[in-house]
Amino acid sequence: MKKTILALMLCIAVAFAFTACGSDEEKAEDKEETKTEQSAEDKAKEEEQAKAEAEAKAKEEAEKKAKEEAEAKAKAAKEKKEKLAKDYKAVVDDYGKKLEDEGKVVLAEFDSESVKYKKNSKKTKKLYLKKVDAMKKVYTEGTNKLSEVAKTNKDSVENLKKQEDLLKAEYKKAVKPLKTSYSAAKKKAVEAEKKAAEAKKKAEEKKKAREKAKKKHNKKQKKSKYEIAKKYVGKKVKSLIKKIGKPSSTDIGPADDDPEAKEGIYYWSGFYVTAEAKDQDSPMIVKEVVKN
Repeated sequence: MKKTILALMLCIAVAFAFTACGSDEEKAEDKEETKTEQSAEDKAKEEEQAKAEAEAKAKEEAEKKAKEEAEAKAKAAKEKKEKLAKDYKAVVDDYGKKLEDEGKVVLAEFDSESVKYKKNSKKTKKLYLKKVDAMKKVYTEGTNKLSEVAKTNKDSVENLKKQEDLLKAEYKKAVKPLKTSYSAAKKKAVEAEKKAAEAKKKAEEKKKAREKAKKKHNKKQKKSKYEIAKKYVGKKVKSLIKKIGKPSSTDIGPADDDPEAKEGIYYWSGFYVTAEAKDQDSPMIVKEVVKN
């Protein structure tokens, strides 16, 4: 009986041992599965974080590259603008100096050569215009150089015009002494011509009676032509001449403030007319009618 009881108890103990062992294995398996699941989640998070970081870095690098390209483009544009300004200035300075030098040369030539024309205003003027043409030649060369700079750099017409105006200012400054000298020489020549005319008039005093009658007639004509001339202010000189006849003398030349324009004076008995034209091809327009 005791043996039977002991055997029974042994069987029960073995059964409990197997049960306990199976329970521990199941727990270990559950724990391993949980650990595996957590590891997969962590890995997914890490991959997602790495992806986000890579995208952020790529974006940052793209923005940096775009900024660098924009800065490089702005720098290149600035350098191009500075070079263009430098090229323009070089031409203006160079031809400004050439105009200054040429101005000194033609002034010396005019002062020397005009002495032999001191009693002839027309030849004095012809000599002056010849010297002005030499100045204009240098000025034209300068404007051509400016046009080449503008064409090479594909610059605007407006900006080119500004540079040409700067060169024109240099031309005016360089030609001014020549104009001053010409004005003085012309005045002396005109005075000499007047004296010669007066001397001739004295030699013809024997014709006084006829001249007196002629003067009376001319006086009447003077007033009539003067009144007509006043109505032609703003109109073509050609039309005025057609109306009242040719002037006794004229004085036409380049304008003082513009090498491309021209101005002139037309003399009639008792009055004179001043006129101007915007360029060499435009008609002369009556500006003012003045009594002598």
